[in-house]
Amino acid sequence: MQQDDTIYSHVTSNRSKVAVRGALWAAINSFLPTLLNSLVFFISSRYLLPKDFGVVALAVSVISFFSAVAPGAFGEALIQKINIKKAHLDTVFWITFGSSIFIYIVLYFCTSFIAFKLNQQALKLFLPVIGMKLIFDLSATVPNALIARGMTFHLIAIRTVVATIISSVICISLLFFGYGLWALVLSQLALSVVACFAAFLAANWLPGIDYS
Repeated sequence: MQQDDTIYSHVTSNRSKVAVRGALWAAINSFLPTLLNSLVFFISSRYLLPKDFGVVALAVSVISFFSAVAPGAFGEALIQKINIKKAHLDTVFWITFGSSIFIYIVLYFCTSFIAFKLNQQALKLFLPVIGMKLIFDLSATVPNALIARGMTFHLIAIRTVVATIISSVICISLLFFGYGLWALVLSQLALSVVACFAAFLAANWLPGIDYS
């Protein structure tokens, strides 16, 4: 297949100025989500028991374990490489996306075994749902790398803040309507979904079918 010759290069001018501006946006990227998460925790603690938080934390830990075998390092390679072509981006996207689907399928069929071994039967319900985070997190590998290459730190902050706001609204709304633990589960999934789509919008990039 003929490859696209479009070149994606690193920022080469005003790097110091961009870095200083990036430090400010990094502070915003850290402070606002932390503030929102603290607010959500305070509200949700009025509706849920400590063991509920433990179940969700355990599910996230299991997902983190499975994601450890994902080829996420390709994103770092895209950031470090001096010049990359569209074919490189397409290749990495389909590798990471395909891997996420495979890992999720393995996770899905291992759910009952994991729930039994950890003596947490609730995982049989929640793990397949929250496990879809894997797909969206890995799918965003390429656009996140492009944002980092361009040192557009404000886009990183906006992406994170928007995703956190939407996730927080979903969590609090579901708690008010009596969905209990599902509020935490679905808000965690929503965080990854929104962050993924926001990354694609910020990077202004969509995958093609070129390969390298």
